[in-house]
Amino acid sequence: MKAIILAGGRGTRLQPLTNDVPKPMLPLYEYPVIEYIVELLKKYGINEIGITLQYLPEQIMNYFGDGKKWDVSITYFIEDMPLGTAGGVKKADWFIEEECIIISGDAVTDLNLANVIAFHRQHQSEMTIVTKLVPDVTHYGLVSANDKNEVTRFIEKPKQYEATGNLINTGIYVIHKSVLNSIRCEGAVDFSFDVIPALLKEKRKVYHYTTASYWIDIGQLHHYRQAHYDLYEKLFGSNSLNHISETAVIAEDVKVIPPVYIGEKVQIRSGCTIGPWTVIGKNSHIDSNATIRKSVLMNDVIVKKNCFLYDVALEHGMILERESVLLNDKAESGAVARVFDVKAKPLFSIAKFMNQFSLRAQKQKKEF
Repeated sequence: MKAIILAGGRGTRLQPLTNDVPKPMLPLYEYPVIEYIVELLKKYGINEIGITLQYLPEQIMNYFGDGKKWDVSITYFIEDMPLGTAGGVKKADWFIEEECIIISGDAVTDLNLANVIAFHRQHQSEMTIVTKLVPDVTHYGLVSANDKNEVTRFIEKPKQYEATGNLINTGIYVIHKSVLNSIRCEGAVDFSFDVIPALLKEKRKVYHYTTASYWIDIGQLHHYRQAHYDLYEKLFGSNSLNHISETAVIAEDVKVIPPVYIGEKVQIRSGCTIGPWTVIGKNSHIDSNATIRKSVLMNDVIVKKNCFLYDVALEHGMILERESVLLNDKAESGAVARVFDVKAKPLFSIAKFMNQFSLRAQKQKKEF
C-alpha cells in the first residue's frame, strides 16, 4: 500500500509561526512535524509516499529530497493553486494503485496503521475514516455511525446544537481508488465538505475506525504547544527531568523548573526563571531576569531583559523587546519584532505587571 501526506495548507491559524515556514515543517523538538508522519508510515512498511504541496513547497522538497535518507521513496505533487485536501489527492491519481492511506502532514499520532488497514479490508470499505472521541466536536468533523461502524452522517465543524455526539474525523483515511471518481477534476475539493457527503448521499460503503491512540492536529497555536508537552515524556523519559543541550550556556543562578527543553547553543543570562513546560529552540538568547513558563520558542529567538512569557509560541527569529509581557499568545506590554524590524518601546513596568499577575493567581487559587 502507498500513502499520501497532505502538506499543502498555508496554516493561517498558526501565523505568525507559518509566515515563512509551511505548517508541516514546524519543529517539534529536533524534527519537523511531518517527519514523525514519515517515520510512522515506514514503521508499518509503507515505503512509497506521495506528498501534496502548495505553500512554500521547496522547503519540504529540499528537506526530504527523494526520501532515501529515511529508506522511503517520495514523490511530490505540487499544486499551482490550492486544490483542497481531496483535489490534491486527485492530482496524484496515477500514483494510487488499488488502496491508499491519506494522512495530514500536520498531525501527530502513534496510530496503529496495520489495524486500520486490516479493518478497512475486513469491511470491504470504499473509504475508512479514522475517528476519535473528544469532548468538544465543534472544531472538527462530526461523525455519526450505526452499530456496524457504517458512517450515516457527517457534519464539518458543527454548530453547538448540531453536536449530537463526540466522534470526530482525524483526517486520516484509507480509500479505495474508486473514491477518486467522486472528486471533480477542476477547482478545490475537500474530503470533509465535498467527498464524504457525496459518498454518503450515494450510499457508498463508508466506515469509521475509532482509535484510542494518541492524536493531535497542530493547526492551532495551543495545539502546537500541547503536542510538545504530550511528547516530552515519550521522547526524553520523564516529565520530572530537563533536557538541556551540552552546548547551551546558562548562568548559575537561572532557575530551570522541569520539564524544560533547551536546544543547542542557547544562551540564558542571570536572574531568569525557565519552566515548567517550556521549549527553547537552538541559537536562542534569553537576556537577564526574564520569566518564561509553559511556552514554545522556535529557533533563533531573542528575548530581552525583564520579559514575562506565559502560554505563548514565538516564531523563528523573533525579537521580544525588554519588559514585554505576552500571555496566551497576546502582547500585554512591550513589542514583538522580527529580526531587523523597527522596535517599539514597552508600555508599562514589568514589576507592576508581575505584582498584578501574582495577586490574580492567588485570588484564583483561593476561589478554587
